[in-house]
Amino acid sequence: MAFVTLAGAIAPATAATEPPARFLQPVFAGEVGPLAFDDCPAGRACLWTGDNATGTRWDAPSCGDFKFDSRYNNNIESARNRGGGSVILYDGSQFNYRIREIYNNSLPIELTEAQDNRATTVTVLC
Repeated sequence: MAFVTLAGAIAPATAATEPPARFLQPVFAGEVGPLAFDDCPAGRACLWTGDNATGTRWDAPSCGDFKFDSRYNNNIESARNRGGGSVILYDGSQFNYRIREIYNNSLPIELTEAQDNRATTVTVLC
């Protein structure tokens, strides 16, 4: 069963709205108030489409390799990793051009101008 993360709560996705395999529904700042780095749940890695944890947030659903859908593809600008292992951002659908490694339990991360809006895939390590 897939789960949708909404403002820190987890609720089962319905069959009609269940996202494609390996994608998670976004959390929109306008729907739940301003999102911030501290809103990233413990044990999760969170990536945002805007600077300073603004825009749409992607929460890693589990460990593994993920290809971003159109909402996130080439659209990640900030991150916080509160999970158990590193998160590695790649520019390439085959996980072949490493952009940045974000270490577990790291402080909030702003991607550099050269790294902004380049991630197409991500590996979440346990």
